[in-house]
Amino acid sequence: MHEGPQNISKKPVLQALKPGMVCSNEPGFYKTGEFGIRIENLVVVSEPQDVGGERMMMSFETITLVPIDLNLVELFLVDRYRARLAEYLSCAGTRHDFAAGG
Repeated sequence: MHEGPQNISKKPVLQALKPGMVCSNEPGFYKTGEFGIRIENLVVVSEPQDVGGERMMMSFETITLVPIDLNLVELFLVDRYRARLAEYLSCAGTRHDFAAGG
């Protein structure tokens, strides 16, 4: 995850995450010398919430809501995302058939 100066990294981070900051989340899979695939989404940092642990925790809300081309991905990996996108579009008065792959 990056888009500085805040980020989540193994490297030292000089800027702490704060509610309202936007970062990019870029999960991917790369097979050395053969291929790679990455999905890039923007996320916004939430206000800290009590989740029943030792301290309040922030979370991330995905704010990039666009269809993902399903030709190169396993469908089960994006089912939750597709459900959220369909719900968002239905609230906006738009209908789309994601089963058709688009």
